[in-house]
Amino acid sequence: MKKRIKSAIHYLFGNRLLKIIEADNTYTYDQITLTIPPGVFHPHYFTSSKLLTQFIENNHVKSKSILELGCGSAITSFVASKKGAYVTASDISHQVINNLVLNQKNNETVFQSICSDLFDDIPLIHFDYILVNPPFYAKNPILEKEHAWYCGQDFEFFKKLFLQLNERGIKKCIYMTLSSDCELEKIKNIALEFKYSFYLIKTTKSISEENYLFEIRQNQN
Repeated sequence: MKKRIKSAIHYLFGNRLLKIIEADNTYTYDQITLTIPPGVFHPHYFTSSKLLTQFIENNHVKSKSILELGCGSAITSFVASKKGAYVTASDISHQVINNLVLNQKNNETVFQSICSDLFDDIPLIHFDYILVNPPFYAKNPILEKEHAWYCGQDFEFFKKLFLQLNERGIKKCIYMTLSSDCELEKIKNIALEFKYSFYLIKTTKSISEENYLFEIRQNQN
């Protein structure tokens, strides 16, 4: 019964929130003003974006190389670039990357943007920080914008992510946001298949869920 009530609340609240978000197509943070196209996580309404941005704000990233995988609005990349980091922002969506280029021009900010399915088209270079705000609902995306929400019926997104991290020999400095709405143990078990473990850094609470920021590291043994 509790699960049904929670699902009903999420449905009603979610539909109302989507209408509000679709009508709000800009976001300003610390003199950075972004256009947010439909279907992209709006940083004002989604705690996951704020967690990554706050993480960058609280760390010394000047002259560090940063990769934001699945960047969406790319607000975290803009903040990192403003702090002097060497930034690469990637997303599977062509719409997202095209919008990112326009936002860079409007903010007179330059950093690398790449249309890529996870690491497929990312150069083989070292990154000091890898930031991931992943899709986590178990459903196959059909429309391009659905890649922001759905990780595949069998969690293909996470299987590919940890496979590629392992193939590239990336052992640490991976930071990921997740929600209490996701199948967290399933995702952790996929990571463990490639010897990666999750270490909780921060938790934030909202009315309907908790959001987590994890550091992910590969086990030594």
